[in-house]
This record gives sequence, structure tokens and C-alpha cells, in this order.
Amino acid sequence: MRLSTRGRYGLAAMIYLGKKYGDNPVSLNEISKATGLSNNYLEQLIRELKKQDLVISVRGVQGGYLLKKSPKEISVAEILECLEEFFGVTECSVVPGLCSREDTCPSRLIWTQMHDDMINSIKNVSLQDLISKEK
Repeated sequence: MRLSTRGRYGLAAMIYLGKKYGDNPVSLNEISKATGLSNNYLEQLIRELKKQDLVISVRGVQGGYLLKKSPKEISVAEILECLEEFFGVTECSVVPGLCSREDTCPSRLIWTQMHDDMINSIKNVSLQDLISKEK
């Protein structure tokens, strides 16, 4: 599996918001400066994260963005599933009926098992876990 820039950059933005959890709202400019990501790209990512109820926006002069819940309650899987168009080892391991050989493919079982193992693994890693490991 290979993460797109959306997944990697979105995770970076979420880590930054996680570090600021409990503080005042964080502006897009602040996230941009901290992560090195452009405001335009961050806007796209934040929009998707808001749709999935991972981030909320606060309007006004002191407005910005906040995590909707504690970093301990947000899994890496939630973030990546929100941002990645395709999230799996192979498309056939994720999308039933995509491949005409699905029922007879000898390798599909291993791809499906790898996909399930990967998802289960990152479901058990919280945003707080990543923040805690950062130097």
C-alpha cells in the first residue's frame, strides 16, 4: 500500500491540530507554517476532515480549526480512510465485484488478509500515539 500526498499531508495537519488540542482554534496560516503545506491544499484537506466530523471550524477573528474529539479517540485509520481515494493493498481486496476473477483468483486471499491486517493495525494507533512518539 502506498499513501498519497493527501493521506500524508492530512495526517501531518491532524498531528499539528492534535498537539494544540485543548487550546484556542488554530488558523490555517498557523497550520501551514508549522507543516510547510500551502493554504490552498490545507483547505481541501480540512474540508474533507470536517465532512467526516474529525475537525470543526470556529468563525470569527479568533477562529480557526479544532479537533472534534480527543487525539486519543481518533485512529490513524479514520484519518486515512477519510483522505485516501483508494485505501488498501489492492483494489480487489477492498472493492467487492471489481475483478471478474474474484472467485477464482488464487492470490486474492492473501491480498484480502494483508488488507485486513493493515486496517486492524492502524485502527489501534491513535493520533495521540503519533504525537507522543514525535520528538
